[in-house]
Parts: sequence; structure tokens; C-alpha cells
Amino acid sequence: MGKVGKVTIRLTEEQASALDFLVGNGNFKNRSEAIRASIDQLIAIPEEDERMVSLRLSDTMTMTIEALVSMEHFVNKELGIRELIRNGLDQIDLNKLKSRQEILTELGANRSTKDLLDAQYQNMLKE
Repeated sequence: MGKVGKVTIRLTEEQASALDFLVGNGNFKNRSEAIRASIDQLIAIPEEDERMVSLRLSDTMTMTIEALVSMEHFVNKELGIRELIRNGLDQIDLNKLKSRQEILTELGANRSTKDLLDAQYQNMLKE
């Protein structure tokens, strides 16, 4: 690392908690490392990042996530949404979906894997 300058920043309590959460989980050695990584990522992001996804959540989903954040189940909304997506994907059994698709194909039905994933996701939400 070259010559280092010192910068003082002010964070909201939510931002400081999220930063401490990342450090506590071992993602970064300390706050400074996490902030430097964030700045590096911000600088490196092109105008359109194909990894970036925008979501429009229902009012109910937004209120639920905000309630979970207020109960400190999630550090912030973004991390909460990521965790919910990760957990949802963990519950999808791709092999089971492929088997269903093969059975439907044998029966002459024409449902895509995407349709089956959508159906399984809807069933998961109902549970």
C-alpha cells in the first residue's frame, strides 16, 4: 500500500452496526479494511453492473423486513433481503425440479424449468 491519508467519516448507527457485523463475521480484519474495500468497489463499478438487481417489494414485505431490522434480526434491509433470498434458494431442490420436469415431459406436458421454479417459490411463500 502506498502513502496513506487519514479521512474521518460519520456513519449512522445502522451503518456502523452493519460495518461491525461484517468485521465480526470475519469478512474484514477491521472497519478501515471494510471501508477501503467498499470504496474500491464503488470506484470499480461501471455505469451498468449486470450483477445489480433492482427489486420492487410489496408494502407488506417491506414492513416485514423493516420490523425484522428493528428487532435486530437483520442489521439492515439490504442484508435482510440478501439473507431471505439465500435461504429461499437453499430450499429449492433443483434435482427434484428436474425430476418433475422429466415426468411432465413424459406425460406430454410442456412446462419449463422456470415455470417449475416459479411454482415451487410460490408454494414456499405459502408455507
